Amino acid sequence: TRTYTYNIPSHLRDIEYVLSDLEVVVFVAEGQQEIVTGAKSEMQIVNGAPAIKWLTDIETCSCASEIELGAVVFNFSETEVSSMEFKYRLDDGAEQTVTVQQALAPMTTDTVSVGIIPVVSGNDHVLYASLPAFNSSVAIPGAPFYELPVKKTVVDAEGDKFMFVLTTDRYASETSFKIYNPSGVYLEDGGFKDLTYNGITRRQYVFDPPASGCYKLEVYDTGGNGISSGNGNGYIEFRDATEEANLIFRNDGKFGSQANYHINITDINSSIAGSRLDNTVRLYPNPVSNLLHVEAGSDAVTVEVFNMQGQKVCFADKSEVNVAALPAGVYMIKVHTDKGVAVKNFVKQ
Repeated sequence: TRTYTYNIPSHLRDIEYVLSDLEVVVFVAEGQQEIVTGAKSEMQIVNGAPAIKWLTDIETCSCASEIELGAVVFNFSETEVSSMEFKYRLDDGAEQTVTVQQALAPMTTDTVSVGIIPVVSGNDHVLYASLPAFNSSVAIPGAPFYELPVKKTVVDAEGDKFMFVLTTDRYASETSFKIYNPSGVYLEDGGFKDLTYNGITRRQYVFDPPASGCYKLEVYDTGGNGISSGNGNGYIEFRDATEEANLIFRNDGKFGSQANYHINITDINSSIAGSRLDNTVRLYPNPVSNLLHVEAGSDAVTVEVFNMQGQKVCFADKSEVNVAALPAGVYMIKVHTDKGVAVKNFVKQ
């Protein structure tokens, strides 16, 4: 009996293998010539475990200075995974451990929310995470740490009309953008034409947000060198649409493949009401055993529930949420309305 170990060549390590398609061929030969006998067999996984494939930033369209860390996990196992233990840290900070209760069938892939991580707006950060155990602390020896560079820039804007200025370099065909409102895509554009010489093309868009809330601007460059690459000094500006055209933020165009901004928009008439939203939202009963009611004075209510480790544990698109399955403890709830977002705590009995 012999045991063989095969190291995947480095030039093949970015290829996603479909394990059910792989076979093993074994043969006996006279030197390097005639094959005397041989056989092939399908592979059977006997010591598999769940593994992180990569990390991702789960978009929550939130103007809070935080990142929802996600891990794309493949269950390289013959049994169902019911829980996963993650270790993570931000930059050189303290290592955190969190257990996520999420089912994952054998040989399937899913995105797992590891937790909400506070970051500093506008700063470059790196998130590190590993998956060292599953199913009530079944160890995964040698589980590696993966890393995810993140940057979240949050800006405040007050008013009901804005001006988005996009100035592209010579290779404008590489550039496009999207502006997301709090519930989906509001405006998107692209299809620009290149110049025949080094220079810039300036485009100006009037942005009329339909309501206050958190908007997101994404500007893309398929060339991977931004819009100020030496072939013209492109840039991004976001201004109010007053006569003074006051500057809210500016990007010098040197952003690589993508520039992101979260814009917390409040109009002049509703900003006072928005600042009082936390005081007008009422939760009852609190403490709660089963059904938590949310009274916000609005028909358009969605709620997100987080535990004290920052994990999202519940979501509802109505003014009541069933928390009966949650363990006893203190939880944070984010209430999204047409007037803004309120944050409250409640106790689950």
